[in-house]
Amino acid sequence: MMRPRRLSSLVCIATFLFLPCCLRDVQVALLTLCSSASCSSRGFQPGESSSGSLRAVFQARAVCARHCKGEGGSEESPTGSDADFNLLAHRAQLSRSLTKSMGEVEAAPARVEHVEQASTAVSGDVLLAHPRQFAASAARAGVGDMGNTLGDVGSVVFKALVFFGMGDSDMFMKEFPQREKLRRMPVVLLTQRNPDGSGEGFSLTARTGRLLGDFEGFEGFMTRPVHTGGPDKGLFEMVHSYPQVRGASKLDSSDLYIGGDFKSAQDWVNDGEGSSLRFRFFVGKVSWGRGELDGELQRGQWLVARGAQDSVLDEAQGLNTKPLWAKLADDMGDEVRAVGRAFGLLD
Repeated sequence: MMRPRRLSSLVCIATFLFLPCCLRDVQVALLTLCSSASCSSRGFQPGESSSGSLRAVFQARAVCARHCKGEGGSEESPTGSDADFNLLAHRAQLSRSLTKSMGEVEAAPARVEHVEQASTAVSGDVLLAHPRQFAASAARAGVGDMGNTLGDVGSVVFKALVFFGMGDSDMFMKEFPQREKLRRMPVVLLTQRNPDGSGEGFSLTARTGRLLGDFEGFEGFMTRPVHTGGPDKGLFEMVHSYPQVRGASKLDSSDLYIGGDFKSAQDWVNDGEGSSLRFRFFVGKVSWGRGELDGELQRGQWLVARGAQDSVLDEAQGLNTKPLWAKLADDMGDEVRAVGRAFGLLD
């Protein structure tokens, strides 16, 4: 008997390659349902979020319901995934407001620059998925705020589409409201670029739905959300703006630091010297093998932003705020704005 995981993979590939474009919303629903079946057949892996799989099911149900009723999606009628996303965002925003009311202040925002020669990207830069190569970026970093919900099955489908020269954002999201499209666009903080063309980074758009206060031993950071850093296994890690944290390493192009001694970070915040708002915490990561990062940058798969450290540390995404891809693209100037408008991501 064919194993459920293999069967779901074949169904997903056939769905995307052979169903007509007019049924693309149903294709997305089938893909999310297949990925959920795959997850349930193998159990959750480290770096995956149970709330992510629930979000996938909500999305699939909502898309199927809209198709069967002949209704178009609208931002006024949120889907289950909208409610799930906004609940998490609202929780983070409330905790953020509480911390600010206790006396913490934010630094003035830095100017964001578009690095036109993407091949010159270094650690500290932020990578925005180019909508023309959405499938390739999603296979690497996950699907925006849905993170790694699509799992191994989704990655196989996306890679198959890339092989056949397909997979721009319109193929998957043409009928989605603009905000839904933007929420699916991957955005990655590049934390390491190696001479052999490999590298690592953190997705900036996916949440686990947990706060550090849900666990023991995180005094000083009780209201800080834990983010899904990417589809690849990775240890608990933090990004922040403090060289005073013992053992932290500076990222090349920004005033951001990665890692360091957690006790040192706690002391810095508890003593009133630092702000917990200037820390962001991740489980999991995005990783590129030998030559893969160089190749993707050279092919224009990513748009590169420099000086975006304030957006990296800003966790108030969701609710009435502009999605991160749109915020950065708008800050990067006319050329990137034009790309966003061409794919219906910006007005």
